[in-house]
Amino acid sequence: MKRLIILAAFLALPAFPQQKATPAWAPAFETGKSPFEISASTYAWEVHDEGVERMLDNMQQTAGVNSVYLIALMHYEPRPLLGDRFPHNPVRGHWFAEDSRAYWHPDPSLYGRIKPQLSEYSWLRETDWLRVTAEAARKRGLKTGVEISHTPLSKDFLLSPASADLVQRDVSGKVAGGRVPMGCLNNPDVQAYLLGLYKDLAKNYKLDYIQTCMINFVEGDASRGGCFCPSCVAAARAEGLDLEAAKQALLKDPNAQPFKDQWQAFRRRSVTALYRKITDAIRAIDPKIDFRLNNFTRSARDGGLFIEDIAPMLGSIRIMEYSEQYGDPTRMPQKTKWLAEVRQAAGPDLPVLSAVAVRAKATPELIRQGVKIAVESGVRGVTLGHYDGAAPSMLRAVWAGLAEAGVPGVEPRQGVEGERMRLDNYFSNPYLLETCANTPGKGTASYAFKGKSGAYDIRISYADEKGGQGRMTVFAGGRQVDAWRLDGDFDCWTFRTVKGVALKEGDEIKIVGEADGPEWARIDWVEFIAKDIR
Repeated sequence: MKRLIILAAFLALPAFPQQKATPAWAPAFETGKSPFEISASTYAWEVHDEGVERMLDNMQQTAGVNSVYLIALMHYEPRPLLGDRFPHNPVRGHWFAEDSRAYWHPDPSLYGRIKPQLSEYSWLRETDWLRVTAEAARKRGLKTGVEISHTPLSKDFLLSPASADLVQRDVSGKVAGGRVPMGCLNNPDVQAYLLGLYKDLAKNYKLDYIQTCMINFVEGDASRGGCFCPSCVAAARAEGLDLEAAKQALLKDPNAQPFKDQWQAFRRRSVTALYRKITDAIRAIDPKIDFRLNNFTRSARDGGLFIEDIAPMLGSIRIMEYSEQYGDPTRMPQKTKWLAEVRQAAGPDLPVLSAVAVRAKATPELIRQGVKIAVESGVRGVTLGHYDGAAPSMLRAVWAGLAEAGVPGVEPRQGVEGERMRLDNYFSNPYLLETCANTPGKGTASYAFKGKSGAYDIRISYADEKGGQGRMTVFAGGRQVDAWRLDGDFDCWTFRTVKGVALKEGDEIKIVGEADGPEWARIDWVEFIAKDIR
């Protein structure tokens, strides 16, 4: 059962007011200087489908998001990951993300031999989705960012004959990575391309942060990891290391010493040097941009990335820890452990944000627990993983967890779950990742308002299904304040806000739902957002 959450006031972010009592974790987050961040990712197709303003409304009003970033170069992946369909996308139930396509309009002057690949779909290719997202977010006072995801170069590009010299090779000369080949970080053309990406984003989009989630060298021991390509041989020779000799020894025995350690140390130096070049390139354009690492795996060291080496180059770190999505409480201590490991490697001063999974088998209880673990670990923010697969109650649980953890400015919300209202011919049933109230005919869901007298916006989360055109009518204190047809045919959860309703304690809030054939009038949540309390 979803839990009733009580709201004193909904505060627009990004900044939180400082409390008189300083919480235990305040030194890590510099109360009053660096507001607690609640970030959410989005994708180009999502911005297209929901519309940027409605999407941002939903993020802010459910999870309290004050920071938005577009994953502007994304690897191939079915979305929503680990889920059957999007809970709040009005256009499509799922999407197969293209492999390593850019969803902004790259500046061609910043690239050499390798240029970003654009979408094969005109509706994605013809709009600069990063500009759309960043400009809309800035107008709301939100932090704005962008992510370069795991694979900056597509599989098709890397496996083409023309790219044979660009790809990472294992010790036997085969393409390292199997189904996920990677460009070699020591190849001059690959380096120029990567630097072009970060310079392009820093120069042209007025971003607060640029987040990297790149896979570096293909992980694994010398028998299967990268890289032993000619570019690496040349780079190693410049450092005084004979990688060809090491390769011959490691072909016979992947654990042969000192060659194994020499090769791993070389990869570590190569990754650190690349991150230094990226950092210098970004800061030369705008030193205020936060270069953020998305630490997406605890085994990143196996690919040459050592947080202690690159921490001085970073503005912050996002820990991609998604224990909540498995629905298993016994996994939650892993979040505490990973946060502690990163803090030890990064040092006490580098800002750390903890991801919280709001998808798949996550529950509101686990999400609140994950937020509590993060806050008690001294993080400076939480970051949703990911908005596209998050049912409304999962998004609300982020805010509830922050309120329970005592984050300044985050007050409990006043609202009621549809199934917890007084129901007449309404029934509690699941729909699209939510337990909700629904009626196959005409039903009434009622609730006695418990807040102080004043003006409130009433935000109603409901479903609008295909195959029928039902109806919702809202009454407050005996007065009809809104009515609408369920004619959007979205087949997902959506919301409607009734603005400026005068309420006093005890007023009856009543929603009359009328089904139409297969479309049942479904209610998920009714929230009261204080505008003017007397």
